[in-house]
Amino acid sequence: MSGGGGRRGRGGHGGGGHGSSERWLISYADFITLLLVFFIVLYSMSKIDQNKYDALKSALASSMTVVNLKGASGQSDPSVLSGTQGVLPAMDSLIQLEQTEFEKMKEDIEQVAEEEGLEGDIETKLDREGLTVSISNAGFFEPGEALLRTEMIESLDRLARMFKAQEHDLRIEGHTDNLPIRTERYPSNWELSACRATAIVRFLIERHGYDPRRLSALGFGEYDPKVANDSEAHRAQNRRVDIVVLRRNAPGARDI
Repeated sequence: MSGGGGRRGRGGHGGGGHGSSERWLISYADFITLLLVFFIVLYSMSKIDQNKYDALKSALASSMTVVNLKGASGQSDPSVLSGTQGVLPAMDSLIQLEQTEFEKMKEDIEQVAEEEGLEGDIETKLDREGLTVSISNAGFFEPGEALLRTEMIESLDRLARMFKAQEHDLRIEGHTDNLPIRTERYPSNWELSACRATAIVRFLIERHGYDPRRLSALGFGEYDPKVANDSEAHRAQNRRVDIVVLRRNAPGARDI
């Protein structure tokens, strides 16, 4: 009796201990299952619906446009504001409107040059920076000086009124040929070119009330020639002042 009871006691004790020691497996299995479900949910949330993604991409592509501005000839000019892919439609509209404005300004300036008989003294060029109006030093300045010719004031007045009406930033650039100049007032072409550019700046401010914050003056001397300085005709082309009417949406344009 006692022996049988002892065997049952050991068996009962052993069975209870084995069941208790493996109980943690249930909790562990539950934990692993929950963890697996958690990561499945995360994965499903991060998974992009390819069809929806393609539809979104197509919608964005149709709303983006490549700016295709036209040059003065009326033909497509890829050099004008190149690299502007992906411009938002609102910005595209502003750029197109500004391009139309610049083309009209170019035509008006060429008309003034024709009416004033200055076709050889005024040249215009449209590029990605804006509109460059080149005025001949020989036509507008006294030889070797930064003084504006009196007879050119009225023509320059007409140009200045056009510039002021649009209120663009202007960069005035003075240029010379490669013939050295050594006078008491202008020891080099640097000084002469800079003073001529500054003379235009002062003219715009003092005579036409142009906002000084929208003006800058540069002197290039002989170091930015339009053509090679290999003849008197070419040197005459290089003696100039460039009035660069800057685009508002160009890099570096100021918002005042």
